[in-house]
Amino acid sequence: SDLLSSLSLSSILIFFMLVVLFRSFRYAVLSIPPNVFPLACTTAWMVIRGIPLHAGTAIVFSLAVGVGVDGTIHTIARLLEEQSLGLDREAAI
Repeated sequence: SDLLSSLSLSSILIFFMLVVLFRSFRYAVLSIPPNVFPLACTTAWMVIRGIPLHAGTAIVFSLAVGVGVDGTIHTIARLLEEQSLGLDREAAI
């Protein structure tokens, strides 16, 4: 319950930060699934295996959120950079 509410709050805050950063609602929406999916899978795995939430697992979740957001920002920023050089979307990807 605490983990779910924490992940939900962090996803919402990250979403709004990405809207401001990229000035695009669309890019912010596209950034959510690659960040939430691994965390949801990890949470499901912990529930299935009966792994309790403690300080160590909370740190892992925090690091996973940070790495996921960092990768998303780099990927979208690079896409926008390539498109600004005149490449179409397929070539930029």
